[in-house]
Amino acid sequence: MAGVAVFSFLSMHSTDSLEGFSQVTAAGDTQFFSPSTVQPGAVIAWNGRNLVLANNEKVKIDDTRMRRIFRDARTGLMLYSPMDKNPAGEFFVKIAVGEFLPLRDGQ
Repeated sequence: MAGVAVFSFLSMHSTDSLEGFSQVTAAGDTQFFSPSTVQPGAVIAWNGRNLVLANNEKVKIDDTRMRRIFRDARTGLMLYSPMDKNPAGEFFVKIAVGEFLPLRDGQ
């Protein structure tokens, strides 16, 4: 019984290093893109690609169905792709909870 108590005490201090949680969806992200502050040029630069707004038609998608792909260190914006699509296919930027704007290659 003493061995179990000692083991429990020792393992209690290492749980932070053993367990971790990583959020990969858009749920809880509060950094939103503001379409009113759009300047000419890329919204996000990712993997050598400049992504610009495809259009201003917002798309309603549940945050839990969007996969976070990249965080732009310059702007703090996140790049998202739908969970059910190829991550290299469609890209979006979050404008509000459950609302996204599509992006396209700006070349």
